[in-house]
Amino acid sequence: MYGWNNSIPVVIFAISLGSVASDEELKCKARPGCHVWSCDPDPVPSIDNLDLSEFPITCKRTTHSTTDSSSHVSAGSEIFYRLLMSFTEDITTVERGIDLVKNQTSQDLLQTKSELENSITNLTRLSEELFKEILELRQSIAFLTKTNQKLEQNVSDMMEIIRSMQVQQNSNSRMMKNTSADNEEDDCRRRGGLLHSGKCFNTHISSSANMSYEQAIVECAKHRALMTEIHDRVQQTELYNFALTKMPAGIPRVNIWLGMEYKRLTSTLLYRSGMEKHSHQLHWRSGYPTSRRSHKYMVIYIRNDGDSNFGLWNYPGAKLLHGVMCEKEI
Repeated sequence: MYGWNNSIPVVIFAISLGSVASDEELKCKARPGCHVWSCDPDPVPSIDNLDLSEFPITCKRTTHSTTDSSSHVSAGSEIFYRLLMSFTEDITTVERGIDLVKNQTSQDLLQTKSELENSITNLTRLSEELFKEILELRQSIAFLTKTNQKLEQNVSDMMEIIRSMQVQQNSNSRMMKNTSADNEEDDCRRRGGLLHSGKCFNTHISSSANMSYEQAIVECAKHRALMTEIHDRVQQTELYNFALTKMPAGIPRVNIWLGMEYKRLTSTLLYRSGMEKHSHQLHWRSGYPTSRRSHKYMVIYIRNDGDSNFGLWNYPGAKLLHGVMCEKEI
């Protein structure tokens, strides 16, 4: 604390001055509300200044008329000495407290420093490990990037190969299809069929009426074909003329099954694809189509005797006819 060591010699000097003034008595005590260690007095040059407000004790001077002035000075000196000793002890206590605080603070600082050093060491180690991981990750990324580039190149090469193979395959398919179509066309002609609109048509006619609608379906299936559907009058005329060439000898007229069905409620023809057409677009036999419920299967009536009563008509499927006309995709 400020001024303690400098004030003690001044106090002693003040005591020595007090011994000369034999006609004065000095009474000193601690100032109320002020401990000796809490008020920091400035050094005083003489006893006249001992009662200043800065000092932690107050002193009063009294004048006596007695001749034994040395006894009064001695008594005042003893009081002042006791106060001074108390003041010194308090200073010592404060200094010890300050030393303890300093020691404790030093220990805390040392511990904090040690903890900080440990933290810095751990952070340094973690930083090194992290840096190592980053380097390894960069190496992995570089490897994966290079591998990915190779894979992309391989995929590109494979796609090019696949495209080439597809081109070759399509070319081969077209060649095979053309070859197959040529073969099928040749086969159609060889079997006496009719080539029309990419299909091969043929008839299976007997001299007697012995084929039901279900039997007609089976007969076409034997040749990997379906029952013929007629879509317009041009096709009907061509197929009619073709069927005339297949008529058995000595038979002037035949009825053969077709693949459409007649819908009496709408007067339309229903095809395998689900499409419907008005019945008046085709040529019908005189008196047909009929609206009878059972007459839903289609028949073409063929005559080679020059009679004009020929064409389409509807008939029950259980009845027996001379044959069927079939068609096959080429």
